[in-house]
Amino acid sequence: MGESDLMIGNGKSQTLVTISERVSRYSITAYMRFKTAQTVGDALITSFKPFAHCVHTFKTDNGK
Repeated sequence: MGESDLMIGNGKSQTLVTISERVSRYSITAYMRFKTAQTVGDALITSFKPFAHCVHTFKTDNGK
């Protein structure tokens, strides 16, 4: 199972989407200039495309 989270930079203008797989400890990071639902969704879809054959589930952190 993978887990996704956002890391927001100083000034809240730049964002990283991180995806981590717990068992293998494999991580993917995607940079975004703007934090909108559309850019986050696009970054997740683009990041998962090369692994579509083996990705079954992932969850996001809805924390502060």
